[in-house]
Amino acid sequence: MGLLGVSVAQAEPPFLKGMMVDLTHALEKGIPQFSEDLPFTLHQMTDYADGYLSYSFSVPEHIGTHVDAPRHFYMGKKAADEIEIREFVGYGVVINVVEESRRNPDYELTLEDLRKWEWKNGPIKKNSIVILRTGWESKWFRPKEYLNRDKNGAMHFPGFSCDVVDYLAHNRAVRALGTDTLSVDAGRSQIYCAHNLLLHANKYAIEGLTNLEKLPPRGATIIVAPLKIKGGSGAPARVFAWIP
Repeated sequence: MGLLGVSVAQAEPPFLKGMMVDLTHALEKGIPQFSEDLPFTLHQMTDYADGYLSYSFSVPEHIGTHVDAPRHFYMGKKAADEIEIREFVGYGVVINVVEESRRNPDYELTLEDLRKWEWKNGPIKKNSIVILRTGWESKWFRPKEYLNRDKNGAMHFPGFSCDVVDYLAHNRAVRALGTDTLSVDAGRSQIYCAHNLLLHANKYAIEGLTNLEKLPPRGATIIVAPLKIKGGSGAPARVFAWIP
């Protein structure tokens, strides 16, 4: 019993009674990224012989599991530090396209696919965070396969179609879109319409997610915690889910 006569178990926050799932890849050397010009680096500054252990690190904004803020594409839109904290919590919606992505690495989620999902699972709620589960996270530790570049350097991995992003941003008023690939746009895209439509609507993207197979199609709560970079176009993030 505690000082107030309440047991420790009873005093725990309610969400601890459910299952917590970490959706975040660890930042480390060699992880896949758009450009290798500025990789993740970790430099040891002190050791226990100095009395304590500490490191410095260097990362680009858009590396690992990270958030793309609206400022990423549009001047005057919200920067990483300007997104309200309530926007970082949303109803979890997971759309499984693993089989489609296995058959076609250039697969894009269509409006027909989305309508079938809603027919089976119900309409997507306002303030949801909609995540595309492609299975691409299994390639994370094989960066060449994850990027899947062809001989001309074009990448090939699945993403959201333009129609779906427009529908989710305006007809379903979602908070954000997420994916286990490097981008909410399909890898071969050259116009980045998923980014353009989503970020223009002052919503954000979450890229490089993992452990999506542990989430139900709906019913989880997604929590996103990016670094608060002043004026940032994005930021590495810790992302996790609570399943009651």
